[in-house]
Amino acid sequence: MKTFNKMRIIDFKMGKNLFLVGILIVFFIIGINSFVLSMGKRPKEVRPLKEEESVSQTPDVEQDSESVGLYLFLILNQKCPDYFQDFSMEGINPWVRLYSTRYLYPWAKELENCPQNFHCILHLDSLLIKGIEELVAGEKEDIYFTLSKKPVIDLTEEDKDFIFKYFFYIPIQVNADFYSRYKELKSLPRHRYTNQDFLDLEVLFALSWLDPQLQKEYFSRYFKGKNRSFTEKEKMNVFEKQMELVRQVIPLLKALQDKKQIEIMCTPYHEIILPLIHDSNLARVSDTEIKFPTENFSYPEDVQSQLAKGLITYETFFGSYPMGLWLPEGAIAEELFVFFSSFGIKWIFVEEDILRESLEEENLYHSCFFEKEKDITIFPLHRGISRKINNIYFLQGAEKASRKLVSELFRIRKKFKKFQRQPEIVTLNLEVDSDFIFKLDEVFSEYPELVTTTYPKWFANYPYSRQLDNIKCDSEKGGFSAWIGKERQNRAWNNLVYAREAIGKYKNSGEARIKRLDAAFEKIYTAQEAKWFFCFGQDNEKIDLDKVEQEYNDLLADIYKDIRYKVPNYLLVPSTDTVNVVDADIILKVHDPLGDDNGSGDYIYPLNDVFVPGIFDLEEFSVRKKEKYFVLSIKLNKLDNPWQLPLGMSFPIVDIYIDLNNIPRAGSTFLLPQRNAYTMPKDAWEYCVTINGETQEIYKAVINSDPVKVADVKVKINFEENIINAYIPKNFLRGNPKNWGFIPLVLNYDNESPDKRWKVSKVKKEVTQWNFGGGFYEEKNPNIIDVILPQGKKQKKILGVYKKKQAVQIPALRCN
Repeated sequence: MKTFNKMRIIDFKMGKNLFLVGILIVFFIIGINSFVLSMGKRPKEVRPLKEEESVSQTPDVEQDSESVGLYLFLILNQKCPDYFQDFSMEGINPWVRLYSTRYLYPWAKELENCPQNFHCILHLDSLLIKGIEELVAGEKEDIYFTLSKKPVIDLTEEDKDFIFKYFFYIPIQVNADFYSRYKELKSLPRHRYTNQDFLDLEVLFALSWLDPQLQKEYFSRYFKGKNRSFTEKEKMNVFEKQMELVRQVIPLLKALQDKKQIEIMCTPYHEIILPLIHDSNLARVSDTEIKFPTENFSYPEDVQSQLAKGLITYETFFGSYPMGLWLPEGAIAEELFVFFSSFGIKWIFVEEDILRESLEEENLYHSCFFEKEKDITIFPLHRGISRKINNIYFLQGAEKASRKLVSELFRIRKKFKKFQRQPEIVTLNLEVDSDFIFKLDEVFSEYPELVTTTYPKWFANYPYSRQLDNIKCDSEKGGFSAWIGKERQNRAWNNLVYAREAIGKYKNSGEARIKRLDAAFEKIYTAQEAKWFFCFGQDNEKIDLDKVEQEYNDLLADIYKDIRYKVPNYLLVPSTDTVNVVDADIILKVHDPLGDDNGSGDYIYPLNDVFVPGIFDLEEFSVRKKEKYFVLSIKLNKLDNPWQLPLGMSFPIVDIYIDLNNIPRAGSTFLLPQRNAYTMPKDAWEYCVTINGETQEIYKAVINSDPVKVADVKVKINFEENIINAYIPKNFLRGNPKNWGFIPLVLNYDNESPDKRWKVSKVKKEVTQWNFGGGFYEEKNPNIIDVILPQGKKQKKILGVYKKKQAVQIPALRCN
């Protein structure tokens, strides 16, 4: 039995050894095979995954020496600034300088270091080219730059307000050490800022718009690791570096273009929606349900002029016309191709969704041409992959974005491998920094099947294209409703039509002067920019649409002035940037005693520390008359804005009731809701201007009904003197202001009031953190904190009668 068991053990061991020997032989054969194969062609080594990367990010690489490669148009988008920025900056806006130092220069330097077989296409805006020239020549300077060059001790309060408001707009990727100080400054209330805080903010803002590598260099070498307590000398060093980089941008790009490593796409001179300028009725093709303007804008000649100005600007700096044209917002229509052809444009890219109806899906990675203009090649833009890569880049960095792009490209190559007549070409619109270019070049070097190219190189080898019988009139946003159809947009289009007609009439009058005509055309081209109409379609509390519309109307009004035509009344709304009313004719000016911001005499300020004594104390009310409008001015003892409300003040609600006719009960004797007070019968009001930190409106009285809002009011605060100026067009209020009556008063604003319309903070019996106390009743207290009364009238007596259950009736101020 033992012998049998020993034999079983020996047999088992021998079997096990034979099994292991067999495995070794198999591996040996495989190894010999691999070696032999490697002598002919060595497989491409794939970078191993890092722990945090998913398998899906690794491309499925198939070595296929027989198939053609996959070509790419890598379009670097200059990343135009957000439409919501202030439209009325002095001189050129800051993005000329900031985008040059953050994107254009680093792009150019990185591409200069890339091998000759790595190509990119750069979208370069015509106005940006012109702006760089003006900045380098010292002809213009943005207000950001002007303020930053001032010593901090010389900054006015208005300068500091501007810096505090606008110097927090920075790129996403910023040196972490700088950003910690940035966050600290952003959380600090404006009234607590020191001169050093403003200096630090200026320096950090300028640094954030440098290339990330330069940020690190400044932090580690020049600033020795500090992120605060900068000096004026250190600040100027950063700005000198910015200008040094700006001066190198155009020469670097031209050198790259001349050696055919990059291709530059140009734009129309202004960023306009080409189909809508050609004929705004073209929008009806894709947007059938929206309400259109009453007037149709149709000026194909303006399309031609805008294209010519843009292309000539490019030629001036780069020596020839560009082959590729960037279509603003991807907006396209068949009617535009005749203009493209006349200027020698050779290629454009169009959203794949726009082309999908004319092409089969499998053809979306091939070039095509429009049947009516065969000399222009059209490339479908792959928006989906572009957005995916842009998002991964900004969220996870260049390494993951590059690997993901390779994965997506091999997926496309595998799917369409059967089409061998010519290789597929993928067009991408990338919004990235220079570090992505560096990483992508590094990754692409591992995959010779992926070929970056430019149009001349592509067309020389693959001139074949598929024919399109028609092209849908559309944009990358799917239709044109982003720029036309809403009330404010349509009003702007109508006003644009009237101004353009006036220019045409002047041009054909036989009396036109070239200088005046050129000035008018320059402004009408600016008024055609997409940013205006896009902004007018927004419903965003952060955008002061009234202010933007006023700036737009001012621009149109200047056109009429250039050609010596009468400015239409509908454009005569005052510009809100006017605070100097000293030269206006004074109609009425009344002072109010200090220290009476206690209502009926018993009101107690809220307990929270933000309620500084004097912020509800009226000092003066005045009515002034200028050429085209009236200015109603309220002076307060103090103004503060700890809640950062858009107008620049947080606490008061200012009401100004206006009686136009001095006829008893001809208007309303009820004040606006929640005031709990009335006018005298003879002072019944027709209009009321009500102003708070968020809204500025004018209401019309309706007998036996609620008042109706009739317009927004243009308001500007003079922070140096604590004066609130409201501008009312003359054609809005009829009659002689010397015969009018006025009731100016102040209430406490409650941003969290359940009543979303009026937001009046009620006066309570007991004072609270946010409510005035000292009221006699809980719900019937007049919520008026201060009011300016006619001479001889006592505020305590007039407002205090409610304690006797009598109605509070407030008399109006009058000139006589």
